[in-house]
Amino acid sequence: MRRKSTSRKGRRCWLNPCGVGHIDGVPEIHFPEGTTLLGHTLSPTNALAGAALESFLTPFQSYDLLVIFAFVASGLSAFLLAYYFCRSYWPSIIAGFIYAFSGYQMLHIGSHINLISLEWLPLFLLFWHKMLTRPRIHLGLIAALFLTLTFYTELYYFLYAAIAALLFLIVVGARAGIADFFHRERLRALAAFLAAIILTTCPFIIAFIVANHANPFQDNHNPVQFSIELLGPLMPGFLKAWYGQRLTVGEGVGESFLGITVLGLIGFAVCCRRDLKQRFLDGWLLVFGVFLLLSFGPFLHVGNINTGIPMPYDLLQKIMPLLSVAAMPNRMVVMVILAAAMIAALALAEIPRQIASPRWSALVIAVLALLIFAEYLPAQAFHTTQPQPAAYARALKKLPGSGAVFDDYYSSRNLYLMLFYEQMTYDRPVYGGYISRRPLSVIRNDAILHSDYSSGRYDALCGSGFRYIVTHGKAIANATPVFYDGYTRIYDLSAFDNYCRARLGS
Repeated sequence: MRRKSTSRKGRRCWLNPCGVGHIDGVPEIHFPEGTTLLGHTLSPTNALAGAALESFLTPFQSYDLLVIFAFVASGLSAFLLAYYFCRSYWPSIIAGFIYAFSGYQMLHIGSHINLISLEWLPLFLLFWHKMLTRPRIHLGLIAALFLTLTFYTELYYFLYAAIAALLFLIVVGARAGIADFFHRERLRALAAFLAAIILTTCPFIIAFIVANHANPFQDNHNPVQFSIELLGPLMPGFLKAWYGQRLTVGEGVGESFLGITVLGLIGFAVCCRRDLKQRFLDGWLLVFGVFLLLSFGPFLHVGNINTGIPMPYDLLQKIMPLLSVAAMPNRMVVMVILAAAMIAALALAEIPRQIASPRWSALVIAVLALLIFAEYLPAQAFHTTQPQPAAYARALKKLPGSGAVFDDYYSSRNLYLMLFYEQMTYDRPVYGGYISRRPLSVIRNDAILHSDYSSGRYDALCGSGFRYIVTHGKAIANATPVFYDGYTRIYDLSAFDNYCRARLGS
């Protein structure tokens, strides 16, 4: 068998700092090279909160509590933002419901805690608008705080918040005029905001750009595939599940769904735009339109048909080449939903002014609220389940030695999330491992290791520090497994030959 010198001391650390992605200096995933986690969706705000909760709750209880918090806090923050603009309680409650229980939220509830954590976006835009219209340094610092929380929750939302902030700036600036807009107090507030954001986010942004330049992140999504199509927002509520399941673009059922009732309220608000001018309707319409066009992706889709009609997202990619690392325009629909919720609140608040009778206006609002509730009912109930560790994972935990595990079942990245769960049981470094974006060197090193395994060069694997191989339905010739449950086998590389015994010990 071929001998392969793979001493870890002599291995190159591809990214700086070397320890990023390692635990106690040991590369727990993508062993033995390890990997940076700069390209991964870490969501530190949720991770730190989850770590605190796990001091007295189980991981599953902690996750469920974070999900509940995300829904409650998202609805509350959207309510506060809507109330700031419309000054009406029940329309603001309905806006919070639209934002917190949209099809986008329901789609991601089971697997993307970072994407359902929408609570900081409305609060940032609330204090950003306050800072622009009533400039104070403390308002700029509060806006920076919520934008920082957005940044460390989900990078996509940070980008969307920045674009929305620019649109707000344009609208407020156009209303105030250049001379009035750039007065001393506003410039001070903006300077305080920018200084705070630079201090809190630039170290990570610079590290990410440097890492991507030195070792480009891969596994990027195709923006043509991950975009919304024209008819999704228009589908009646009772058709959204049936229609969504037939789409091959986007991510899932009801992702871009707004509902006939909400769209009708947007139309009503446009008709009353003169009466709503002082309530920032034009700003929310601009946010709604810009993000709707961007969420269509590089080309307009109607159903599953790519019309080839170019859309503004293609221009945005040219302006921001780094956007290719996170090319999922369909997720911009979250800003469409937020803007739609705000416009709907403004429209509902206007109904009592258009209908003289308080009783009739209350009845109309109640009927519209019921229609929105009916349209936003999820396609199916969501249930959480607590999986049990596999028998082989429990067996691995008891086996001797501290070497890494090569599990051939998880060669497909789609199964790496289950690998993480099993790894929590046996607590050993592993080949592969799911991260959102893998550096190019990680992909190449993984390919070499998989080639060694496929070719039966087990001495190369033990030379890299692997102690155990787990196979599912496959037997390794002339080797006796240390565990076998009728389907899964565990092989100890220290028993393969003299070289592996010398490397790993018996």
